[in-house]
Amino acid sequence: MDEHSRVEDNLRAETAKLLEIFSKWSQTTIVQDEKRALKRFKTQMQHVQNSEVGLESKKKHYADVVKAFQSALALLNEQMRA
Repeated sequence: MDEHSRVEDNLRAETAKLLEIFSKWSQTTIVQDEKRALKRFKTQMQHVQNSEVGLESKKKHYADVVKAFQSALALLNEQMRA
């Protein structure tokens, strides 16, 4: 009976060690996934910000083009009147 108790205690100790190892492995995986997700989020945010800057630049350019056409039309109208 003592031998069975000793074997059972050894199995419990080994199982506890394995559970501890599995728990640490599981936490490591979670931490790595969180790091990857954060890095991906930062990359997406940077892409969005760069896109917004590009769109703002295009908007300004198109506004300048419209002003140039308006000025050209105004000059043509003045020349037609004269």
